[in-house]
Amino acid sequence: MMQFEQSTWEEAEVSCRSRGGDLVSILSPEENAFVDTLIQEDGGCPATEHGSWVIDDDGTCLMFVDELTLWETANQRCNDAGGSLAIIKDDKKNTFIMNQSEIITRSTSSA
Repeated sequence: MMQFEQSTWEEAEVSCRSRGGDLVSILSPEENAFVDTLIQEDGGCPATEHGSWVIDDDGTCLMFVDELTLWETANQRCNDAGGSLAIIKDDKKNTFIMNQSEIITRSTSSA
């Protein structure tokens, strides 16, 4: 089960255990790829070969790509994956994206 509300680790763990489960801790790019596959099979984010998916706290799929590319190329990749290239003007969502970007960068650079 996936839950898309923002909470502390402790709150999320209590929520998982109250439903008979455990909170997942993803420690490697391989584990992240496996979870991505489960999310896609469960109707989550679409498959992609160009980046890493993150689901934000309102259930929106966000794809992160760690290569510099032209706007047109990035837009086409988003369209091919069933999405749209976006400009983020909301401070809360922008902070979430920046934090996730740092996590993804650290996980892919240590692999």
